[in-house]
Order: sequence, then structure tokens, then C-alpha cells
Amino acid sequence: MDFTEVRTVKVGERDFPIKITLRASIGYQKQAGRSFTEFESTEDYVIFFYHIARAGAKAMNQEFGYDYEQFLDLLDDYPTETITNLSKAILGDEEPEPGGEEKKPMIPQK
Repeated sequence: MDFTEVRTVKVGERDFPIKITLRASIGYQKQAGRSFTEFESTEDYVIFFYHIARAGAKAMNQEFGYDYEQFLDLLDDYPTETITNLSKAILGDEEPEPGGEEKKPMIPQK
């Protein structure tokens, strides 16, 4: 994912703009206690999603208005959809094949 672009993650009927920023990375590190390159669990993905969704809202001049627990409440009914759509938004439509070239990233949704 290009660090300067905003992409969208659909969760249920909601679209969350996301943007990977330095502030989001620091927020993740503080909350998770490790680098954002060291995901170890589903919780790590959700914490990262929370911070990049806050950054995405800020980049789009939108109110985010959720604390972490409220954000989890929104995601509870869509656990598989959340992780799948987040991965697609960050990595592109398809993940790179082992030993192959990385696929072209998806075009951000408007």
C-alpha cells in the first residue's frame, strides 16, 4: 500500500477510509506493545485497523468518534469480512504468490 493514499475498508454497511501514517504506526505500537510489522494475532490486525481508520478519517476531514471498545463493537458482527477486506485494502486485490512478483495494488475506491 502506498503510504500517501487513502483506501476504503467495507465492514457491514459502513465504509472506513484508512491511511497508514506515522501517527497510526506509533498508536499501534503503544497499544499493542510491538512494531506494526510483527502481527501475531487477530487482535493485532484489529488494533492496526483502528489506528489507520482514525488516520483515514482525519485525512478525509471526517469525524471518527469511536474509542477502541466502540470500534470493536462495530466489527463484532463481521469478523471474517473485516480481516479479509482490511487485507485486500492493504495488500491489493491479491496477495503475492510465494516466490513470485508482487501483484499491482488495487486502485483506491472513491
